[in-house]
Amino acid sequence: MTRGKNQRKRSHSPQNAEQSHAPAPVRQEEESGELSIDEDTNDGVDRTAKKADQGWYLRFRERLRREPPTAKAVAFFTFVLTLASIIQGWITGGQLKEMKLDRRVIDAQFQTDQRPYLVMAPPTFDKGGFAPDQKLWAVGKITNIGKTPARKMWTGIVLLPFFPPRGTQNDQFMANQVFLNEVFEKLDDSERTLRKNTANIAPFETDIAPQGYYFVNNPQPITLTDAQYNDVRSESDGVGTSGAALIFIGLITYWDGSGNHYRTESCFYHAGNSPEQWQLCKSRNVIQ
Repeated sequence: MTRGKNQRKRSHSPQNAEQSHAPAPVRQEEESGELSIDEDTNDGVDRTAKKADQGWYLRFRERLRREPPTAKAVAFFTFVLTLASIIQGWITGGQLKEMKLDRRVIDAQFQTDQRPYLVMAPPTFDKGGFAPDQKLWAVGKITNIGKTPARKMWTGIVLLPFFPPRGTQNDQFMANQVFLNEVFEKLDDSERTLRKNTANIAPFETDIAPQGYYFVNNPQPITLTDAQYNDVRSESDGVGTSGAALIFIGLITYWDGSGNHYRTESCFYHAGNSPEQWQLCKSRNVIQ
């Protein structure tokens, strides 16, 4: 009994407990196997990180290296075709822009060539000629030298005496420019006022066919005193000595068949002994 008890005590001693809990060799091999697996996994992660750091170009080159020759050829020709399409599109876009520009130029040239052109000839005195103390009228002839009819033509005509202030020739010229600008501004205002209402301007409108003509005169005559008449008749190089003159001004507005608007400005002056002597003003003779 005593020996049996001692045996049971020996079986529960600390040394025996350590031996009973010691890992088996197989377990150590398994644990060592697990360690080897962990090391392989870490190596795989490191290689992936290195590849990520190589950049897209290196990855693409590596992938391309692994592709078969047929796939490489298809990719190359696809790239070439795409590049050719881009270049062709760029060239075609440039050609379209040039064609549109050429079309606008052609349209503008056609409009310029086919549009109506209204011009005014130098006027002449009417109803008694040029004399003091009598009503003076001047008549101008408007001709359409264009290739299409001038439609809805409106004319503003005035005959006015011009007596500039005494001074140098430059002073007289500047006074003449101010005078002309004021007259044309009044004519423009008259046209705008009439065209606001079609019924008001309709009686004053007319059409002129190509090579057709139309006579106009100043609706309100003027009268010169003897002194004014002599100032206008005084002559120096074909121009009144004092700068005095009679000025015939015409503003013509009209349209073509396509609705394009045009205008003609005309200005003539008379000074000297000859009643037939009318000359172009130095400005405000424009066809627009």
